[in-house]
Amino acid sequence: MPRIVATDDSREAAPQVPRVPQVLSRPPPDAPAESSDADAHDDPIVQGEPLPLAAPFVLAAPDFTNVEHLKVLVERIVKPAADYFKKSMEGKRATQLQRMKAVRFFNPMHVHANGPVTVADIDGLSVLRLSREADIQKAIQEMKAEINEYNVLVDKAFRVEDDMQPEFNLMNFWRANEAVIPKFAFVLRAVLANSPNSIPPERVFSCLNNFFTPGHENSYSDYIEYATQLQFNHNQST
Repeated sequence: MPRIVATDDSREAAPQVPRVPQVLSRPPPDAPAESSDADAHDDPIVQGEPLPLAAPFVLAAPDFTNVEHLKVLVERIVKPAADYFKKSMEGKRATQLQRMKAVRFFNPMHVHANGPVTVADIDGLSVLRLSREADIQKAIQEMKAEINEYNVLVDKAFRVEDDMQPEFNLMNFWRANEAVIPKFAFVLRAVLANSPNSIPPERVFSCLNNFFTPGHENSYSDYIEYATQLQFNHNQST
């Protein structure tokens, strides 16, 4: 039960005055310093150094006309995200990031924005495990003979001839030029078929376990394969 406290009705309650939070701000340049605290507020803020504890005005009421204040605020906001990216992407996931960068030239939009493909870009595919396969390794070496043709096709795809030029479509580009640069298309198909994670095989095993019980252990392999494909296709269509 709530606690009841006896009060004296004869005593008048003191009026409640709302408290207004005090916000510190930098005094004007021509204002005289009133105390040592004001002098501390006038200390210069250098980019890259920690924010002084005696300068709460930077966070409470920043002076957006002061470039040094803006640099400190931007560093305070961006630095945690930059440190996280460096630790996670360039640290733990450096290998995955390297493989992703190695295959960027298969996107004509990347080539158009960053320059033509070179022999060094083709050699960079060696970071992929699939490049160890004999047929893929051979195709990678033969891609070097198609570099000039690929760069010409990219330049042609993004050449503005008139205002009615349709928007670039990546799928249509490769469908139209697959026969012109067959080695590029062959290696690209291998890259796209390489799953970056284990989700696709886990889905197959899930379909297999849902369809076949321990009583079907002696089923023929071709029957298991066809039945799993049938269930997978059915799940994709629903």
